[in-house]
Amino acid sequence: MALHNVGVAYYEGIGTKLDKKQAYEYFVKAAKLGFLQSQKIIAYQLYTGTGVKKDLKESFYWSLKAAQQGDIKSQNNVALNYEKGEGVEKDPIQAMNWFLKSANNGNPEAQYNVALKYFAGNGTDQDFDKSIEYAEKAAKVQNQAAIQLLINIYSDIKNPKYNTEKANYWRAKL
Repeated sequence: MALHNVGVAYYEGIGTKLDKKQAYEYFVKAAKLGFLQSQKIIAYQLYTGTGVKKDLKESFYWSLKAAQQGDIKSQNNVALNYEKGEGVEKDPIQAMNWFLKSANNGNPEAQYNVALKYFAGNGTDQDFDKSIEYAEKAAKVQNQAAIQLLINIYSDIKNPKYNTEKANYWRAKL
């Protein structure tokens, strides 16, 4: 989309002077027309205050728009917003729902986050089997935090899933 491309030119200073604020204006126009990449960029700009005033509520709005279009990173970001109460009221159940959407669409970061939530019983019932299932999905693509979680699960003698062989298997993957 042309509006997005003009925004990129300003954002990166390609063929024009670098101007993040001007880029934002073009990205907003494209985002309002449903352009996913623009929605993601302005969510980031608003979250970080890049070229515009930091606005977590507005950042959440645009992350949600991108998440609703199926973007797995945005789905994970929306979950994190609900988890932390950034730009939206804190809601661990909504966080879990969005983490699951992202995880089930193949996002390793979200798979790890789901594993953590099942492990802790945060926003869901505690479930070590599901925690392991999602941690293993993330660990298979070398998510180091997921590998460490598996080591912790299998190394804890108080945990019903205690298993030194599996702990050592995952420890060797670090």
